[in-house]
Amino acid sequence: NSDIEAWQCLMENTDALFSYVKEKAGQRLIQAINKDNLENAFNLFKKHEGDWDDYIAEAFSQFSSPELNYKMIEVLKNGTVEEQTYAARYFCYVNEPEAAEALFEASKKYYLPLRNNAAEALGNLEHKESYEFYLNTLKSDDEWVKIEAAQFLANYGNREATTAILEAMSSSGMAELIAGEIAMLTDIHTLFLEKDEKTKLLALEALDNIISGIPEIWPMGVV
Repeated sequence: NSDIEAWQCLMENTDALFSYVKEKAGQRLIQAINKDNLENAFNLFKKHEGDWDDYIAEAFSQFSSPELNYKMIEVLKNGTVEEQTYAARYFCYVNEPEAAEALFEASKKYYLPLRNNAAEALGNLEHKESYEFYLNTLKSDDEWVKIEAAQFLANYGNREATTAILEAMSSSGMAELIAGEIAMLTDIHTLFLEKDEKTKLLALEALDNIISGIPEIWPMGVV
């Protein structure tokens, strides 16, 4: 218990740590979680810290079992959004078809890290229902709904959605935001090699939108 409390304290002060210190601490956390303290380690889920998502998920994934998967599904269904976010990240490491429905519901929540983790996990499962749902949602007249659909599809990771996102961008009043999601999904520069002229033009428009959004919306690394 004291060890877990110490990790909780470290996580709560993550902003004060240099990146290389976080990396070392994260690797130690993976080694520190074991079968004996696994139950107590769920206390780490209480406050979500994005820097620790992967370390905690990887640590828990080492002990993947039907029982642990079931417990994570229950967390996805009934936990706080912070707890759900870690559970969704766990399923990015552990492919569990039984979690698909709970992940789909989690993808609709207000908390972006939870939505992103759920989308990635569903992409790993190649979950068609959620993919088609968000492809259709791209056509919404609500700009924020459209952006959330683009975010989901970018994290889902199916590059076949690229054209649909490009078209949604071209009719959006928040094109800079959607353009960045395209860059997360695929290398925009490769779209200039497409045979379809419309795709090339939309790719150029996306690049222009991203550049327009630097540095207020997107960092230089997106280009």
